[in-house]
Amino acid sequence: MKTGGKTQRVNERTGVIMAKASPTQSVPFFSMKNESWGSDEVGSSGFNINEIGCTVTSVAMLLTYYGVDTDPGRLNAWLSACPIDDPGYTPAGAIYWKRAADYTQEEVTWIDNSNDDTWFFWDDTQVHWDKLNEELVNGYPVLVEVDAYTSTYQLEEHWVLVTRREGDTYYINDPDDTVYNPNKLLSHYYDSTYDNTIFAMRFYHGSLPTPDEDNIYPTVDDFSVYNSSVTLGNGFSIYYVVSDSGGSGLNRVEYWRKYEENEWQMTNEVSLVSEGNGPYEGFYTDTPDQVGTYWYGIHVADNAGNLNCEQNSNTDGLPGDFGPVEVTVRAHAIPVGEGAPSPQVFTDCYDRNGGTSILGYPINNVHRWGNGYIQDFRGGEGYEGAIMQPDDTSSAYAVYGSIWARYLTLGGAEGPLGYPLNDESPLPPSSISSAECLYNKFYGGSVVHHATGAQAGLTVFLGHGIFNKWEELGYGGGVLGLPSSDEREAPQSGAEGFDTTGVVCDFEGGHLHWHRTGALANQAYETHGAIDSVYTHMGGSDSWLGFPVKDEYNNAFGYPQSDFEGGYITTTDGVSYQAFPRARALIESVDISVYHDSWEYDIKTTTETQITWYIYNCYENLVHTYESTSWGTDQDGVFGGYILDGGDGYIHLKVVSQDGDIEWWPSESEMYSINRPPPIPHMFWGEVYIEGSPAPDGTLVEARINGVKYEEGITE
Repeated sequence: MKTGGKTQRVNERTGVIMAKASPTQSVPFFSMKNESWGSDEVGSSGFNINEIGCTVTSVAMLLTYYGVDTDPGRLNAWLSACPIDDPGYTPAGAIYWKRAADYTQEEVTWIDNSNDDTWFFWDDTQVHWDKLNEELVNGYPVLVEVDAYTSTYQLEEHWVLVTRREGDTYYINDPDDTVYNPNKLLSHYYDSTYDNTIFAMRFYHGSLPTPDEDNIYPTVDDFSVYNSSVTLGNGFSIYYVVSDSGGSGLNRVEYWRKYEENEWQMTNEVSLVSEGNGPYEGFYTDTPDQVGTYWYGIHVADNAGNLNCEQNSNTDGLPGDFGPVEVTVRAHAIPVGEGAPSPQVFTDCYDRNGGTSILGYPINNVHRWGNGYIQDFRGGEGYEGAIMQPDDTSSAYAVYGSIWARYLTLGGAEGPLGYPLNDESPLPPSSISSAECLYNKFYGGSVVHHATGAQAGLTVFLGHGIFNKWEELGYGGGVLGLPSSDEREAPQSGAEGFDTTGVVCDFEGGHLHWHRTGALANQAYETHGAIDSVYTHMGGSDSWLGFPVKDEYNNAFGYPQSDFEGGYITTTDGVSYQAFPRARALIESVDISVYHDSWEYDIKTTTETQITWYIYNCYENLVHTYESTSWGTDQDGVFGGYILDGGDGYIHLKVVSQDGDIEWWPSESEMYSINRPPPIPHMFWGEVYIEGSPAPDGTLVEARINGVKYEEGITE
């Protein structure tokens, strides 16, 4: 890092002297939800900015970037007041793009691309990305149209402002955000249905902001090492805080290392262009591969090219001289499994999980933690982690890296998760994004880590109810893809007559709800695609639909449908999905009368239905079906002859309403046994309501659904 007492500004990987960073100006952020203008009507549309004001809010951000003194409220007021012969909005509230430039009195120019294929397109080809890159390189942020709800089959228009590009990563200001998110990416709106991200672009040019001259050096405000003495193969972390007061903002930090008498080398650099003036705090983790002494330092640069180091050499040692810091690497001394009741259990786990390359070396003996034994490791590709053996098993399991870090935040072995039940393992990749994930299952739930994809690094907690249902659906390979949030408390059911509580978890393609209470306690159900979009926008379980009670299925009309406590969501045309209230029950009563050579039925329903009877013999083999041909709320009929072999058998009833609801009696997975009258008196059990005329020998045959036993008039 230092040679001859002078700070080197040479990138050791390329040998190129570092030039001053180009000044970058942040684009102002406005939210369409801001209470100062969120309730203002957009033109005469009947909708306010909070509802449809993404366009005017994004345009206001861009105009402000070009030096125009405005905000969404003032720009909207001007556009709404434009004369009818030269309006600012269409009647529906869509902006006339040129009028926004007129508002600036020639400070900003609208670049008319209405005859160009960048105006609107279904496929974002390289031509479109090249145009976007050209604008950004020249300092012009770009308005782009995206799909607001990527999980549906329709394009719901939403406008955002692309502010900058780093490699293949594009950053946006999203007016739908309540507060500024400096890490919001355009890829957030990738639509897998269309395999598209942007659908239109609009361009405005104006005077680019010029940063004030910045001759003030950024500073290192803290620089310290954790574990200044480690064993070979174990990692350690260096903590730092940097800031800039010159106005141009932080640009980057560089990590430098020196081993013994060797030269200083830069080992990595991190961009800070989105962090403003800071202060910014971070960690630098290293795992040296040789025994000996190492020194570590840091450089911080601002966007004007000013540079400082951990000694604050260019600010006369202010605010402090923090290094370089020294770290000693010792030869390894602690065996794997040392101190365990069964050391071989720990060494087997260590070898099974990659040994030194993944876990590094142990930093302590096996010791008690909660309801088991643990040995901590520092180093390897998995960084920090541990091997853990719960008291009630003869196996030990490895937890490390991001899952280990999240596990610790949840209380570790003494928290709700307890001890692990498996090694860190991969799961099927996402059917939606192709992202890959890893997981550990614990006594109290599971932790899932996104290893690749747009959400790489995200690590979430799922309870057993949610995780087991996700497993049933095929993990990431199912309709939901990967989880994108921790499970959380769901609002109590808003369905009339229900007070169900439970949890909900977000997934790439929808949601899972788990019932804690109610008739379906400990059950979980999914919603996805267009149905999930409708359900979510209605408020989920807080709405009159309440909790889902069945996974999505195709109804009697062949359309997707999901059932909820208070109703259901489906489509009547295959395109538009909507919610319908549900009657409390289809079946009100089922009466069956059994005679010597026939039986009758009478079914009453709350809505007009058709029914199908399924008749089985005593071996549960289907022997007969009967389907009604008319719709009605009172279905009755007669079957003749001995259709039940051996004197007893089973019946199953399917009731279908005209709106596609289906109800089974007694239930979808059960059948009810019935008896025909025997030729001579004998004892029998009945499980449905049966009554009828005497058998030929005069015996009255009768049984009831509650299983009461009758024998020649004697009731038990």
